[in-house]
Amino acid sequence: MKSIITTLVLLLLINLLSATDRIVEESGAGGAYTTISAALTASANNDRIIIFPKASGHTFNESLSISRSGIKILSALQGQRFTVSGTVTFAGGAINSSLSGATILGNVLTTANNTHITGCWVQGTISNSTGPLVTPANMFCDNDSVYGQILMFKGRVSGCYIANTGVCISIPGATQILTDTILIVGNTINATISPSSGGGILIATTVQFVYVCNNLIYVENGNSSVSGYGINIVAAKTSLSSQNACYNNTVISKGTADLYYGMALTFSSGNYDVENNLVSTLSSVGYSISSTANGLIMFDYNYCNHGMFGTANPTNNTTAADTLSSDGHVIGGPAIDGGAPGTPFKDIDLSRNDAGCYGGSYSLANFNITDAGSRVLYMNSPRTVMVNQSFSINADGISK
Repeated sequence: MKSIITTLVLLLLINLLSATDRIVEESGAGGAYTTISAALTASANNDRIIIFPKASGHTFNESLSISRSGIKILSALQGQRFTVSGTVTFAGGAINSSLSGATILGNVLTTANNTHITGCWVQGTISNSTGPLVTPANMFCDNDSVYGQILMFKGRVSGCYIANTGVCISIPGATQILTDTILIVGNTINATISPSSGGGILIATTVQFVYVCNNLIYVENGNSSVSGYGINIVAAKTSLSSQNACYNNTVISKGTADLYYGMALTFSSGNYDVENNLVSTLSSVGYSISSTANGLIMFDYNYCNHGMFGTANPTNNTTAADTLSSDGHVIGGPAIDGGAPGTPFKDIDLSRNDAGCYGGSYSLANFNITDAGSRVLYMNSPRTVMVNQSFSINADGISK
């Protein structure tokens, strides 16, 4: 057994040592590739494609297809993005690959597992859709700016800025029963209602748990005949193994017409824990929070300035006006120290939870740090630990 383990370690080291840095530079200086596609064609598993941005922000006029595993595509200059005019596609074989420091003027699509899209500016859709009969690929979007929709079947969206006309983040769900949890954490969302509908986050999966936490959602509506929403949960997974959660989100209505629902919870079955959310709408048209869901296991310490409606509204929820700053901070009102009083929900300074996106341990202030260089992107750790109890902490980060 020892010999087998030693052999596997040596094979891993040989594989890593054989990886190559392939430089892309528009003039081809020093033998560099002049196109990203040429570097990808020449690449082997685990290679890095290091790209010097073109002068004056000019684009690489190409679409990219990544098919090898472990490929890392990144900018050669920290804080400067290279620009690609077309679509970037991670094919099924491109597992554990990543794209960072890029401006993509088309879409980013992946069918490859464990794809990381980090610190990118994307003008189109980001999606890990693989069709109804194929298990979706795990996709991680961290610290990106997306001017389109993120269509998320499996994975994580954290620290992103998303702006779109219509729906900004859509979770339609796969047909397979999956055991992981989709994480939507620490994002700033700016949704403009389309002529028909739209909003910030739409959740319609019954096969995965969803954790929606510390998102700041602005929704702009200019048409009083069209209803919109900040968070709309129309379906939920039913299982005793875990639960869905919607904690410490802030929804703010903008524009000339109001939202009909700041938060809408309409699923017919499933379990959700909905706490410490803050909704600010323009008027009493519609409801700040509407809950007609069945199976809701907790709906507490939520705050809105206009009415709540539904069957799951315990007495700990508050209809009152809180004063908010332009970036969603609560600067006055009952939401300050008004979240759930339990230890797992405490703020970073260990005071009682503030309702809204800056409360709790996943405060929005921890996310979407521009051009920060090496940093931790997302950390998952237990909220409480008992004395002498062992526990694990998992974190993702970037070194450049």
